[in-house]
Amino acid sequence: MRTRWLLLTALVAAMTLGSPAAAGGWASVRLDEPASAPVAGLAWQTGLIVKQHDVNPIDVDRLRIDATHRESGQTITTDAEGTRTIGHYSVELTFPEPGTWKWTVTPEPFPTVAMVTLSVAASPFGGGASSAAPAYRVTVAPGDCAKPTTGPVKFSTTVDAAIGRVRTGEPLKVLAELLNEATVPTVVTILDGEDGPALACGAVDPATLADVTSVALQPVGDGALAGAAVLTRTDDGWSMETVVVDTAAPARPIAPATDAADVSVRILGIGSAAVFDPPLLQIAAGTSVTWVNEGDLAHTITGSSVSFNDSGMIDPGASFSQTFGTPGTYNYLCDPHPGMVGTIVVE
Repeated sequence: MRTRWLLLTALVAAMTLGSPAAAGGWASVRLDEPASAPVAGLAWQTGLIVKQHDVNPIDVDRLRIDATHRESGQTITTDAEGTRTIGHYSVELTFPEPGTWKWTVTPEPFPTVAMVTLSVAASPFGGGASSAAPAYRVTVAPGDCAKPTTGPVKFSTTVDAAIGRVRTGEPLKVLAELLNEATVPTVVTILDGEDGPALACGAVDPATLADVTSVALQPVGDGALAGAAVLTRTDDGWSMETVVVDTAAPARPIAPATDAADVSVRILGIGSAAVFDPPLLQIAAGTSVTWVNEGDLAHTITGSSVSFNDSGMIDPGASFSQTFGTPGTYNYLCDPHPGMVGTIVVE
């Protein structure tokens, strides 16, 4: 009887500890590589990595993404998709309007983690990717940017508005054949419409072609169009992402500097016993606050309101800053260690 009871106890323990939830603690969520700047109305893709206790990659039951627009309150929700690598996920979001978006990731069954607050740009052509937006033709062909349209076009795709991506289908095979067999200089060219003139061009050097190669697309002649093309080697060959930017579009205004003194908050302590020092700050409007992580674990600065810019994970030795321009009381905490709390009173 005792042996049977011990076996049953061991079986229950093994089943319990085998699940992420029962393993206890928390999970961090980070971008697995720097992401491109999001543009309203256009698909924004990024990779995420989930680690239990910010150490070991782990697959979770569901990875839910929620985003809220600061000014309008509009929300979007989607799920990330798992990849072939443990703990790694990919997500595609389309932000319907420009502005400031707070977003969180919930690695179920672990608690929600706030990510770095995003600034979503307006499309340089206005209105995002719509049928009324300009369309460009992007080609890849042997040649020279001095005469970008002289070589035979080996690969071609249409790009609407500011961003175009080619990920699947027959064009990928053509692009793969071109890049794999390239022995002469090859150029990526943006054309004005289907048969229009070249607007921007960038050279691909076959000798330096890496698994991920970024190609700067410079204006042709006196044009105002520029951009970049990112060529990525995949299991199926190659994929290409192009970003087109109208350099003549007006820049977004920059907030004027203030005369208020900047202040710092130190993150002190060992492990989960860390604290914000000082936990309470009273500052004048326009003051910048910098949190410096002097502890031995990563922490977050996550505000309780949509008006607070969240930090994402701050590693030991790193810092995070934001400026408070509007009077009010701002409460914040650390997602992995919710006992760490702080308050900023802006007068």
